[in-house]
Amino acid sequence: AAAPRVAVRSGDPAPIQAHFGTDLACRLAAPPGGLVFVDAAGSALFLRESTGVRALAYVGQGAPGGSVFASFCEAAAGADGTIAFHAFLADGREGIYRLAPGSEIAESVIVTGEALDLRGVPVTLALLAGPAVDGQGNVVLAVDTSEGPGAILRLPPGSPAGAGPEVLIQTGDPIGAGRFVRVLTAPAMNAGGTVVFTAALDSGLEVVATLVPGQSPIVLFLGVGAPGTLPPTVAIAPPAINDAGQVAFLWSDAARVVRLQRVSAGLSVTVAAPGATAPDGVTLAEISDLPPALDPLGAVVFGAVRSDGRHGLYVVSGRLDALAEEGHPLGDFGTVTRVPIAQQETAAPVFGADGSARGVVETTEVGGLFALPPVAAGAGGQARPEVQSGEAVPGPARFVSFLEREIPTLGGGPALAPGGSMIFDARLTCGTRGLFVRDRAGRIAPVATDGDLAPGGGLFDGESFSCHSLNGSGTVAFLAATRATAGSPPAGPALYYGRPGTDPLRRVIGVGDQEPGGARTITALDPPSRLNRTGAIAIPVVVSNGQMLLLGYDGASIFRVAAPGDPAPEGARFATLFTGSLFLGRAIPPSLDDAGRVLFGGVTSAGDSALFAALLAPGGGGVPSRVAGACDA
Repeated sequence: AAAPRVAVRSGDPAPIQAHFGTDLACRLAAPPGGLVFVDAAGSALFLRESTGVRALAYVGQGAPGGSVFASFCEAAAGADGTIAFHAFLADGREGIYRLAPGSEIAESVIVTGEALDLRGVPVTLALLAGPAVDGQGNVVLAVDTSEGPGAILRLPPGSPAGAGPEVLIQTGDPIGAGRFVRVLTAPAMNAGGTVVFTAALDSGLEVVATLVPGQSPIVLFLGVGAPGTLPPTVAIAPPAINDAGQVAFLWSDAARVVRLQRVSAGLSVTVAAPGATAPDGVTLAEISDLPPALDPLGAVVFGAVRSDGRHGLYVVSGRLDALAEEGHPLGDFGTVTRVPIAQQETAAPVFGADGSARGVVETTEVGGLFALPPVAAGAGGQARPEVQSGEAVPGPARFVSFLEREIPTLGGGPALAPGGSMIFDARLTCGTRGLFVRDRAGRIAPVATDGDLAPGGGLFDGESFSCHSLNGSGTVAFLAATRATAGSPPAGPALYYGRPGTDPLRRVIGVGDQEPGGARTITALDPPSRLNRTGAIAIPVVVSNGQMLLLGYDGASIFRVAAPGDPAPEGARFATLFTGSLFLGRAIPPSLDDAGRVLFGGVTSAGDSALFAALLAPGGGGVPSRVAGACDA
């Protein structure tokens, strides 16, 4: 037997241009003269500079020390230009990596599975949170271990091989009137190396504290609740610290109402909470879990929901101002339509060198990562996009992943054709999803990708590509839905068919169409069969009265093969057709051979439930034959 070989892998160049979407993830970082960010799909770590955008690391790239990068999350940058990032590896581990100023070669800082000595006892790193970077390139992160103890570690740049990290605080160390158990969120650090962190104590209470390496921690906030109530929690979002030592963090009381706190020169003040007056005379109804950002003068950016239900980004210094609110104008970029403020769906804001906050916003004109001066819609300055949705990603798009959890059973994955050609679905840089054909010589060509113009109108929705097949002559067929363009309504799923490079894709039939030769409307498509040698395909559809019909397409015309009411064996008629499993509730493609014989399930007027065979021809080429069914030996 031939030895297996890799056909295409994560990190390989793809034959299309990738584009940024509207969503960006992770904690943003602002090195001198730039901005570091990760796309929402975690496909790459990008740096925006004055000369453009470039990828610093990407999924499929080899990671220092072995394995390859599988996804990216948090990023941080120091005043000296050091960039650190948190990545997950293909072998299941996770690690923190560092890029020295001006370097494009990442070095490993720490990886789970490594051994660590805590109080002379060897433990194994299990979970990482962070990183944070100071002005000298030192990286700080929090760790949990398989054996239980946790710690905050500092790793200086250029550490000799085998040198252990500096333990800043670990389980059992005194902190205030209690003892440290573990960190609750990722720590933060300013240019001078002062660390701010949230922690659980052995008393069950939670604290926010600062720590200067080599000194004892200073508690800024201790969550003590009233007797018989839950104590306050700070396990909401990472805190922030500026170079002046001011700290901002989120906390919630026993009723789990979130508040924004700022500590300056030892004075702790709640600077934003539900009920605070927002612009336009409305009030804030809820402070979101978006991690706050703190500028050099103590202004704090946070996310919130107004009393009228609109989401926004706000800044509070001496007063509370809006950076971007849903429904409000944003300078030359139209009206704000969406401001994501949930920690799990968007990048946490950061202040740039010009004093503007960076945050993710969508408007009627564009979406992406914006620089947002205070009161951006008014006299406070002009907002501008740093990264726009639709902006081309420099360099080749790269394949990211080939496994999809949201695609229906049997709807995704590769399919082979006689001769060795393959059609496959893949996710690409920035999360775009597409269909590709690979010939036996290894050449890869696109079939359709997210955002392409679809035959019949609209733009392909890459998340809907499914049930793709390919025959030996290079003809392809697949199901897909489309997104509406200006003046066109959104379209439901349809079957598309063609031969890339020779015969343009065309829309065969879809939801909303009339059934061939009838007046009923098609309301759903079930998985079609594979394409056979001649380019024919069987298509099960559901029509407006709930019945299933079996249609056929031969590359030129579409026709009805079988339907309820048609003749069945032994003088009966079909009452119901089905191509899936009645017991498992799954839609299964009908089987079609190269001679045009198609198998389908049916129940007849005589009560017979069986598998039947018909020719893929109008009317099935006569009465279908019964293959096997209920009550057979």
